[in-house]
This record gives sequence, structure tokens and C-alpha cells, in this order.
Amino acid sequence: MHITSQYLVNKEKVVVATSKVEALEVKAFGLRKDLIAARDANNTSKEKIKTLFEQLSTEKLLVKQKDEQ
Repeated sequence: MHITSQYLVNKEKVVVATSKVEALEVKAFGLRKDLIAARDANNTSKEKIKTLFEQLSTEKLLVKQKDEQ
């Protein structure tokens, strides 16, 4: 009888541990998706900054050329 109850207790522990692992895997998947989205947003922002910087440099050059004339 003791062996059977011990087996059931251990089986419960395995079920609980498996459930926790599955929950953590789901959470990790969500975090991974969030990380990818954040990286994409970061890359997009970097491209926008680069474009704006190039536009600003062009405008500065035009102003400089006008001042020289």
C-alpha cells in the first residue's frame, strides 16, 4: 500500500512539473516573439534615423551652398 501511495505522489509531482514546464515553454515562446518584434522595431527606427540624418546633411549642404553664393 505504501509503495502505491508513494507512486501516486511521485506521479502527481511529475504531472505538476510537466505542467510548469509547458507553461514556461509558452511564456518563453511569447517572450521570443516579443524580442523579435522589438528587434524589428529597433531596426526600423535605426533606418528612419539614418534617412533623417542623410536628409539633414543634404539640407545643411544646400544652406551652406546658398550662403556661399
